[in-house]
Amino acid sequence: MVVALAAWIFGEFFQRGRKHKTIAAIVTLILLAGGYAFALEKELDWRTAMPETTGSLKESADGIDWQRWSPEAVAAARAAGRPVLVISRRTGA
Repeated sequence: MVVALAAWIFGEFFQRGRKHKTIAAIVTLILLAGGYAFALEKELDWRTAMPETTGSLKESADGIDWQRWSPEAVAAARAAGRPVLVISRRTGA
């Protein structure tokens, strides 16, 4: 929604030729930077490496019981008729 609001402000002031383009540009940049900081840096926490574990990767009691990828695990899940979702997450720098 933040990106949509920033795009709307940009379109209103730049494409329609309204006054106060500088203020609109500043507000647009603040919205985009704030949205990035909130969504990607705070909420997703995508820069933190996933800890190396050997057991279950379940994050909560009612969450999904994630498993580490291996060709054997994929073959066993497919043979059992279960869906297989492979998500790549970088664990090191």
